[in-house]
Amino acid sequence: MRRMGVLCGAIALLAAIAGALSAEDKPKDGGPVSASGVLTEVKPKYLAATFVMIWGDGDDAPAKFALPQGFDQNTFTFPPKGKGIFAPSRVQITYTKGDDGNTLATIKKAPVQAKGTVTGTVMFSDNFWVAVKPIVGPLDGYATAGQAGMGDRIKALGKGDTVTIKFHTDVERHRIDSLDVVRRAPTSSPATEPATRPAASTKPV
Repeated sequence: MRRMGVLCGAIALLAAIAGALSAEDKPKDGGPVSASGVLTEVKPKYLAATFVMIWGDGDDAPAKFALPQGFDQNTFTFPPKGKGIFAPSRVQITYTKGDDGNTLATIKKAPVQAKGTVTGTVMFSDNFWVAVKPIVGPLDGYATAGQAGMGDRIKALGKGDTVTIKFHTDVERHRIDSLDVVRRAPTSSPATEPATRPAASTKPV
């Protein structure tokens, strides 16, 4: 009986420790969670958006974030009236978690380079932009600058391909100046349909 009592006490202690560790993973006051990633879509695109898609750092696909009632729709329009946040762009956000998913609290553009060169792995592409995970650093998005044939070249990229992109950043987003395929993935497949990650599973940063 004494051994049973000691065993039960040990189990209770371990449960308490596990509960304490779980609590540390959550905001202390139940408030907004901070994260960063790439804004991939605003839905609908014009006037009255109801949600956005954000590819969080460390996630394998974009997640859905609902826009709260009263959200400033000018956020996704040009300054001075708007904040000039367009997809694809790196953003910093805060959001709240709920039973029905995530709700965006705040969003702002992350600091970016005016121009540069990046080499990395293709995670997604369509005929407008490509998501690239560099060797060092977080995922980012690079869009065509309107060059003839560039949209087709981007769309032809496969997930897992390695590319080098020279880019400049305008008032909207990173723009591709040149794109070179360094290496095709052994099992290269079209990267045009990233799966949507369940909203509640987005990882805070």
